[in-house]
Amino acid sequence: ANGQEAIAQWMAWQPHLIFMDMRMPVMDGYEATRIIKASKIKPNSIIIALTANAFEEQRESMMATGCDDLINKPFREEEILEKISQYLGIQYIYQPEFYPILDSRIPTKKQILTTDELLTLLSQMSDEWIAKVYNAAAQCSDDLILQLLEKIPSENAVLNNYLTDLAHNFQFEQIMEAMSIINHQEC
Repeated sequence: ANGQEAIAQWMAWQPHLIFMDMRMPVMDGYEATRIIKASKIKPNSIIIALTANAFEEQRESMMATGCDDLINKPFREEEILEKISQYLGIQYIYQPEFYPILDSRIPTKKQILTTDELLTLLSQMSDEWIAKVYNAAAQCSDDLILQLLEKIPSENAVLNNYLTDLAHNFQFEQIMEAMSIINHQEC
C-alpha cells in the first residue's frame, strides 16, 4: 500500500527479490528502495521497479536509487516470470492446462473464439447476466466476473473457460467487447 509497509514486509520476510511500485503514498518506492539497499540485512534483495512508462531520465534515477531492473506497467505475467527466472535462476516446468471436459474446442490462451461462436454461446445466457458481466468488467472486478461465471451452466463450459481465461488475465476490455457483441446483434 505504501513504502513504509514495503519496508516492514521486507524486514519480516527478507525476500530475495522485490517488485517495487515506484509511486506510492506516505513513502514512495524510491525512498523505500534506498532504505532497503542501504541496510546490512542479508540477503541483499534484488529490486525491480514497477512504473508506468519510464522515460530514460526516470530509468536512470531508478537505477541510481538502487533498483536492479524495471518493468513498465501494464505488465504481462510472462514479464514477471522472466525477471524471476533471470535474477533467481528459477526454471519453470509448464504443464498443459487441465479441463474437466475434454473438448478440443475449449479455448486456451492461444485459441480464440470466432464472433459467431461467441454469439452462439452468449445467446444461451440472460440479458441481465450479460449486463452484470459487462458492468463487472467495466469496474475491472475479476472477482465479481468469476462469481458471475459460476452461473454458466456446465454444458456451456466453452464459454465459461473462455471468459475465465480472460478474467484471470485481466482482459476486461475484451470481456466488455464480448458482452457487447450480443447487444449489437439484437439491435
